[in-house]
Amino acid sequence: MTALAARLRPATFDAVLGHEAVVKAVQKLLAKPPEERPRCFTFVGAPGGGKTTLARLVAEHLVSDAECRDMDVDEIDAASYSGADDTRALRERVQNRPMSGGNRVVIMDEAHRLSATAKDVLLKIKEDSPKHLYWIICTSEGNKLPDSIKRRGAFFELKPVGPREIKGLLAKTARKEGIFLPEAVRDRIIDAAEGSPGMALMYLETVVAMCREDMSTAEIAEAASQITQGAGDAGSLPKLLLDGASKGEIIQCIAALKAGGKDAEGTRRGVLGYMESAVLGNWYKGGKERPLEIMEVFCAGNTFDSGWSGLIVLATNTAGRG
Repeated sequence: MTALAARLRPATFDAVLGHEAVVKAVQKLLAKPPEERPRCFTFVGAPGGGKTTLARLVAEHLVSDAECRDMDVDEIDAASYSGADDTRALRERVQNRPMSGGNRVVIMDEAHRLSATAKDVLLKIKEDSPKHLYWIICTSEGNKLPDSIKRRGAFFELKPVGPREIKGLLAKTARKEGIFLPEAVRDRIIDAAEGSPGMALMYLETVVAMCREDMSTAEIAEAASQITQGAGDAGSLPKLLLDGASKGEIIQCIAALKAGGKDAEGTRRGVLGYMESAVLGNWYKGGKERPLEIMEVFCAGNTFDSGWSGLIVLATNTAGRG
């Protein structure tokens, strides 16, 4: 059976969850005449946050003939094109105009995995792209993309989706799929998903076989325990900060994030995105003062790309307890 996240992927821009401003901006650009439209769209955000969904919707708009999409839309994993030779081969393949006479679109997923040489070749390809060719770059680690690539086209950073939206997604999915979802399991999924709709659906799928209406308290607790974040049991850094966790708890969380392969700068941006969502989304019951305080600290000074040491300083400076 197809995975929930793939089966329930939004089929229209209107169905995209939690990125209204980005969707409106993208639609406005796509409505422009071809000569005024950007040749490249870059989407940066956490795994399961909507990058690939938006990329495919953009490609669908640019290649309107459904019968031509399999031939005129290339969706590739950058890990498979990590070398310069692979990237040059891609350039040769996409230079010719499609037989349909329309546009050709290349969706490059996880573009940060390209080698330095391959990134240079990709930049050259983009500079010399023919008028029929569009690029859509997706990555979960935007800080690893050269600024020269980011500047050439439209750049969008997808912020974490608020807990209220994730809660609504889970409720809607559970009703549609006939899934009994205990409140404790639902809340654990919301925490673990960290603002990612795709991750929320993935976590839901991991426990769906365990969920039934006659579950005991122990069985509900067992189902909730199956939902673990990629960084282990350290919890969500933004949530810990909002909850006023101690410096020790903060350091333990950061150590687990690092051990789990997370990126320091991406984590810092994730904290800022989460706090922005708490301020503007009105879902955080503790008011706006605490998330604003955290945002101020995480934006202050020369904190960009300061690595794990810089992240530890920022996070412990906002710790709530000793």
